[in-house]
Amino acid sequence: MVLCQDGSGQEGSLCPELVLPSSCGSWCQNATYPAGHSAGSSKHIQMDQYFACAWGPAVKRNPWSVQDGSRSGREKLELVLSNLQADVLELLLEFVYTGSLVIDSANAKTLLEAASKFQFHTFCKVCVSFLGVAEVIVLVGGRQMVGMTQRSLVAVTCWNPQNNKWYPLASLPFYDREFFSVVSAGDNIYLSGGMESGVTLADVWCYMSLLDNWNLVSRMTVPRCRHNSLVYDGKIYTLGGLGVSGNVDHVERYDTITNQWEAVAPLPKAVHSAAATVCGGKIYVFGGVNEAGRAAGVLQSYVPQTNTWSFIESPMIDNKYAPAVTLNGLVFILGGAYARATTIYDPEKGNIKAGPNMNHSRQFCSAVVLDGKIYATGGIVSSEGPALGNMEAYEPATNTWTLLPHMPCPVFRHGCVVIKKYIQSG
Repeated sequence: MVLCQDGSGQEGSLCPELVLPSSCGSWCQNATYPAGHSAGSSKHIQMDQYFACAWGPAVKRNPWSVQDGSRSGREKLELVLSNLQADVLELLLEFVYTGSLVIDSANAKTLLEAASKFQFHTFCKVCVSFLGVAEVIVLVGGRQMVGMTQRSLVAVTCWNPQNNKWYPLASLPFYDREFFSVVSAGDNIYLSGGMESGVTLADVWCYMSLLDNWNLVSRMTVPRCRHNSLVYDGKIYTLGGLGVSGNVDHVERYDTITNQWEAVAPLPKAVHSAAATVCGGKIYVFGGVNEAGRAAGVLQSYVPQTNTWSFIESPMIDNKYAPAVTLNGLVFILGGAYARATTIYDPEKGNIKAGPNMNHSRQFCSAVVLDGKIYATGGIVSSEGPALGNMEAYEPATNTWTLLPHMPCPVFRHGCVVIKKYIQSG
């Protein structure tokens, strides 16, 4: 396949930040090219804060001025990229300067890794098309029961429904962290908050699906655990939770492109361990645990366009430690409090009804929707255990739950998301 730039004819249209005229000013540095290539004095790489964030530890700060070596208010940013082969960089530069490049199955993966470092998103999508990408269910961390003792898991695994196989992914870069929240956005996974060694955290880690690694990318403005996170209109919302001094009503949203947080209207009722999902242009938060430590019988809904919340109280909403998912315009709340129950909320009619029971009681389970089915994964049967090492699928056509083959290990309090992932064969 020959990849060409669009018909605009503008050099560097794929990633214009990388190719600038010599008049770009003191925030530009000369680029280093592979042997045999010289781009002349008019080619520079712009080392601004975008690339500082994108490349993270690869960018080193130098307090000396770019222009004359004297100290000034400006910094020089030195870029050091490891594990980048010269011949691969040469291919990328060939595309930038000529507008075309031959991609095949032999070079697609190495080009993909290099293009990801340089934020060549369009280039990445083309490379991925050669690698056989599948939609997979990913399990992130969690807890495991060993007798009466719990221990944290750092393993991250994914299940490919096309071949019914599990695959290991890059492990979590920390130990003994629990009560975090996990969400997928743009086929990357974002893990926020949690608690470790008694400390409530604000960290946000991102799993880059193309590169199979984790990086600390941001921090929430409010540390929290036992909270909810979800995606609406491309932005990640973190809702409520348990903070340093008790329940949190604070809600904020994160723009993954600009790496910025913005506070929005707070929850009317501060809760943690609630069930949350997006349905019909609204964000819904069901139940949870209130400030008195009891189940909060409240349904809270948020309209992003108007930045407003509303809520209703109902004895039929008594869930805690349960996930919620949206399927076919309905909200499904699954398990919780050692229950097998499926609770279904219809936003159009405004009513709540009971659905078919799952095969197991599942507290602290996680759930996702894939290919028109709901998958409930793991969980714990009672406070004494056992943790569950299976998952089950809900088929709306038959209104039934079906047990599926076992997961790699029993787990609860874990994250569960769906992403598109290249799976290495063999």
